[in-house]
Amino acid sequence: MHFTTPLLTLLSLSSTALSLGINCRGNGNCGLPDSRASLDRLRDVARGAGDHHFFQNGDHIACLQFGGAAGGSLCAFPQGTRGGIEGWKAKQLLGFIRDHGCTRCGSVPVNFPNDNDVNSAGQLTVNWVS
Repeated sequence: MHFTTPLLTLLSLSSTALSLGINCRGNGNCGLPDSRASLDRLRDVARGAGDHHFFQNGDHIACLQFGGAAGGSLCAFPQGTRGGIEGWKAKQLLGFIRDHGCTRCGSVPVNFPNDNDVNSAGQLTVNWVS
């Protein structure tokens, strides 16, 4: 009995991590101070993306150069999708990340708000890239 309780707790924690839905997580550099690299500014840049252009997994929809010692860029890109996502969908998903309270980095399942599981259709991610 005592053995199963910690095991069940561990399994529930790993299950939660695997089914992470909309969130504001990202690389440790996402917390560095740089007012030029914000989610709002990234959304402004993404408005220039074609609504019917397909972005495949890993394609950068929009990027902002990340100043300071870290270097790199803040970018939005799809991950784990089946066939990518269209520009209009990427713009909508960036809005959901912002509405969730994220100010720089985060991820949202492609089928949000109907489905908050990244494993079902992939996700749009905003993160620091080098």
